Amino acid sequence: MSDPSVKAHVSKFEACRPLYEGFRLQIHDLLGRILHHENIDVIDVQSRVKEIASLEEKILRKGENYQDPLNDITDLVGLRIIVYYQADAERVDDIIRTNFEVDQLNTYRRSDTLADEQFGYLSNHYVVAMDEPRRSLPEWSLYTRMKAEIQVRTALQHAWAAVDHKMNYKATADIPSPVRRKMAMLSAIFELADEQFGLLREQRLQVREDYSTAVREASMDLPLDDTSISLLLEDEEVIEIIGEALRDASKQTWFSLHGNHVPEAVNTEENSAKGRSELLTLLRNVNIRSLSQLQVLLTSDRAKSIMIIRSLNVHDEYDEHSRYRCVPCRCDLAAGAT
Repeated sequence: MSDPSVKAHVSKFEACRPLYEGFRLQIHDLLGRILHHENIDVIDVQSRVKEIASLEEKILRKGENYQDPLNDITDLVGLRIIVYYQADAERVDDIIRTNFEVDQLNTYRRSDTLADEQFGYLSNHYVVAMDEPRRSLPEWSLYTRMKAEIQVRTALQHAWAAVDHKMNYKATADIPSPVRRKMAMLSAIFELADEQFGLLREQRLQVREDYSTAVREASMDLPLDDTSISLLLEDEEVIEIIGEALRDASKQTWFSLHGNHVPEAVNTEENSAKGRSELLTLLRNVNIRSLSQLQVLLTSDRAKSIMIIRSLNVHDEYDEHSRYRCVPCRCDLAAGAT
């Protein structure tokens, strides 16, 4: 394609750039809302409109493949969804195929295109347009003929892609042999780690299910850890006791899993995790080591439980046996754990 022709296409794109920016914003917002509705926790959703220089370079490099570059190039608007786990990437695959019209010819899974001896990041690439129901909506009327490319990656795939991009090798064959061998090893490690993270999540879910079954069956002989205490903090009686003990206190985040009992400002998963960790540390300092010990303490003597929890909320000090003591009344809380 001649330079004047390339310049003409680039100038046309530059003039239409506000339209592409509008499409980017619309589809970015739509994806965010769908992912939130489907309860898929993502690391980030990124989007961009192709830079002028990048478009010009691409047309010059592949110009013979384009009859109409602004229609043939499918990534003028690009989005990237970065998820934590491969299983989440599969769920996003279903979402994209359900909510968009997918251009199958230009859509591919990177893992399906690599030969066994090749390596690289394994993200999925989709070229999409609005589906028929959405095209009829007024807010999408300007974008009915437009396409976007959506990349879906896990966190480790994204890390690999970033490093791979920094290396600036355009093809595997371009890489010096010693470097290629090392990169192949690293690629395999990244892929294995991605798989293991998924298995780790499944194991955490299985542990929670096992703990939950034990709690339902009144078998409370479980170690005191984040999972077991979070299950106990779903008990309304326990929440009520802690809520009464810590009313207007700084440790309300201990039970912020339940928004009815704490201010909205602290009712976040991050605060809940920090609060549970703090509570676990303090309980261990008074020799409460199992869920059954804690349940007995909280439910057998409500007044005593409230007194102990309030004591845990004040400034603390430790004696020579590392037993937590309530400074104002010097009561030995370890005795309350028996």
